[in-house]
Amino acid sequence: RFIVLTPYGSPYLEVLKVREQMTIWYPTKGQGYQGVVTQGGPVASMLALVEWSLAQDLAPCPDGEARLFIEGNLRQKSLPSGASVRYDQFSVVSRVHLAHELLLQLPDGSRIRMQMLEPSVNQALPDDAFVLSAPAQALLPLKNLERIL
Repeated sequence: RFIVLTPYGSPYLEVLKVREQMTIWYPTKGQGYQGVVTQGGPVASMLALVEWSLAQDLAPCPDGEARLFIEGNLRQKSLPSGASVRYDQFSVVSRVHLAHELLLQLPDGSRIRMQMLEPSVNQALPDDAFVLSAPAQALLPLKNLERIL
């Protein structure tokens, strides 16, 4: 589950992925998109980029990935495509060094800033962790969103 907030703190976008089923919900529009992610489609590409940016572990590098470490912490990584992510404001959470702020720069020059306000590691999740915060009034096929993107 991934929630994007506006600068004012209200939900702008909510992404819920359970196995291959994905729901993308726009609360302000009262509509969402649901379906199976098309491999190689724009939603799959964006999802892969977000997952890549959130991974701060030392997994093997994808081809061409460059990494920068400072004081043992991963501070930046980039891909040949031009995508890069910078990690800042580290602290230790349950004996894991974790960045609280990530700045993802996309190949087109746009940027996404992610902040983790209350991070926890390997905590038990409540039953409603994978339920949308509000039901979508209009739920359209995910392929409709892929056509727009």
